[in-house]
Order: sequence, then C-alpha cells, then structure tokens
Amino acid sequence: MTELEQLTGLLLDGVELETHPLDLDFGRCSIRVMANSPQLLKRLSEYFSHIVMEDAAAERDIEIIAVEKESIDLPVTFKDWQREPGKVGRKDSVYDVDGARFIRKVRTGMVFLQSQHRRLAVGPCLKK
Repeated sequence: MTELEQLTGLLLDGVELETHPLDLDFGRCSIRVMANSPQLLKRLSEYFSHIVMEDAAAERDIEIIAVEKESIDLPVTFKDWQREPGKVGRKDSVYDVDGARFIRKVRTGMVFLQSQHRRLAVGPCLKK
C-alpha cells in the first residue's frame, strides 16, 4: 500500500457516503459532490442552487468527496505555505506525496486532498 493510499484510508476510515450526490454545472466543468452528511449536501445545494443539475445519471468532469467529521491529525509533517506579502500568521500547510497534495487549513483543521484522480475535503465542514 502506498503512502497516499494509507493517508487517504485514514481520512475516509468508517465513512459512509449518502446515496444521492449533489451535481453542479459550472459551464465548462461539471462537479459531483458526494458526502457523508445530508446537512452538508443540503447546505451546498442551497448555496449553489443556481447551478444544481438534476440529471444524476450523467458522468461529471470532477468528483469531490466531502466528509463531515472532527479534524484529524495525519501522521505526517506538514510544511507551512508561505503567505502573500503583508499577511501574517499561519493559514495553510501542505504535504506532497505520490503526485498528490494534502492541504491543511491551520485555523479550522480541515484537510484537503488534491490529485489527478481524487479530491477530498475532510473535517468540520459545517462549522462556521
């Protein structure tokens, strides 16, 4: 098992996704959002109500899995992302592995995975 697979497994451990995803049409790009939280899907569908797609059978360009759960500490050393000139404090930190990048939002504890084949948003998504 690769390091990417291990870390992804930690983020998705025990997660059961809702059966009805949210499909969005951004014009040149369509996105399917799958989540473990009906409340999260509802909030996203209200926010993006103007671009919600009804044809759930069609393929989408990008799939994102959003997982509502407590923030998780991955067993890796994140590197602070340098902020723009004039900005102070820590905001994001990153960890690169196997053609993928994990991004941790320092303030909220959200962790994102960006790769060619997988996109995740894991943590307290609903927290304001």
